Amino acid sequence: MTESFLHRIAVLTVLFGGFVTYIGSEPANPDLFVLGLLIALGGFLVGFVGLVIEARARW
Repeated sequence: MTESFLHRIAVLTVLFGGFVTYIGSEPANPDLFVLGLLIALGGFLVGFVGLVIEARARW
């Protein structure tokens, strides 16, 4: 149950980070671009933690 919840959070976070990165890709918003990349990286980390928890649960 925890794994699926973490996967949902990870997917939503990566999508939101991609959206913020897209908004920040205009030359007037370089800070939003970096913020979006950091949010997406956080989503990938949450997804990785979810995969590790799932792998340990199946072991």
